[in-house]
Amino acid sequence: MSIGSTQATIFAQERERVRLQAEIDAERSATERNRRGQFATPNDLANEIAQFVRTVARDDIPAVHFGDPAIGTGSFFSAALAVFGPSQIKSAVGVELDPVVADAAQKLWSGFGLHVIHGDFTRLVATGLPTPAPNLILANPPYVRHHHMNRSEKERLQRLTYKMTGVDVSGLAGLYVHFLCLATAWLEDGGYAAWLVPSEFMDVNYGAALRQYLTQDVTLLRIHRFKPEDTQFADALVSSAVVVFRKHPPPFAHKCEFTFGGSLQVPQAGERLTLDQLSHSYKWTIYPAHPKNDRQVQRDADGMSLADLFRIQRGIATGANSFFILPRSDAKRRRIPPSFLRPILPSPRCLNSTVIESDDEGFPLIDPQLCLLDCALEPLTQWHADCSWPCGARRHTHGQATAG
Repeated sequence: MSIGSTQATIFAQERERVRLQAEIDAERSATERNRRGQFATPNDLANEIAQFVRTVARDDIPAVHFGDPAIGTGSFFSAALAVFGPSQIKSAVGVELDPVVADAAQKLWSGFGLHVIHGDFTRLVATGLPTPAPNLILANPPYVRHHHMNRSEKERLQRLTYKMTGVDVSGLAGLYVHFLCLATAWLEDGGYAAWLVPSEFMDVNYGAALRQYLTQDVTLLRIHRFKPEDTQFADALVSSAVVVFRKHPPPFAHKCEFTFGGSLQVPQAGERLTLDQLSHSYKWTIYPAHPKNDRQVQRDADGMSLADLFRIQRGIATGANSFFILPRSDAKRRRIPPSFLRPILPSPRCLNSTVIESDDEGFPLIDPQLCLLDCALEPLTQWHADCSWPCGARRHTHGQATAG
């Protein structure tokens, strides 16, 4: 079969994959797909990522052993076929948890050598996956946020990731962090990996362990962050980044490239950074230092920024806003002690002015005034038969709690 006819066959199979993907997506609700973190990679982006890895790897992987721990319907395998060619791919393994999706991938790509394993990658990798180990991983891991995982599952993943990689992942991290670390343990030494992941890890506290891993345990080659408004998925509002690295300790004086905006191949801005710079930087989205970067720190003529004047941090994630956040009038009606209430602002879309004044008690002069239930007392298990206030260690008087 000629090269032209082979490529035509791959393109035809990719069109069929897109059709099947649309059918599968239509059968699942948005809520279900969000809970499972199922967001298929657009093939144009997958091709661009595969092409970039081929460029940086050069002759390091003449014979490709492909791996994808979250194969889906095979967008990245399709890209690997198109970029590297079927003759260069000597083996290919994809793991998929969803049986319907796994079956679709197997039917689509088994004729091109892809072996699809139905199962949970985080469990399979602990017991061993088929050899040889991949020397090329292209992946879009499931974006399952931590509150969709129960406590025992989080603890299992934390123990396994630490055992296999030495990375102590926070319980607040999404499933994609574990996938990236565990798949790197699966990756052959010297192999290359490219990941399409949420860019949140670049700034948040629970991303610190991953950032340290990327600067100390592997050779980080490139991080490209897309503009927040340029979401890479038509069905998910998440800011994305492409992380490319080689499984090899970083060489002396190594510099990695940070790019922003545009595409991976044609970014709007870029900067090369030392690992020392990154290891001492709490937030990575400030790179590259370029006016086009939406997170670039701007200072006035005196060299002062907001961080010099204020402590800036994310808001509290209650997990149950309907319970913990209530109108101040409701708190008064319920006779909740003021010491257990904290004034808060609503979502910015609910504000009509950029300047918000406050009353003498610190509550913003807006309507409605909202407060956060913020009680540091220990929880009680006994309840009085005549009212709704907990009793035992503390006394009550007709619904008003007093310290006991």
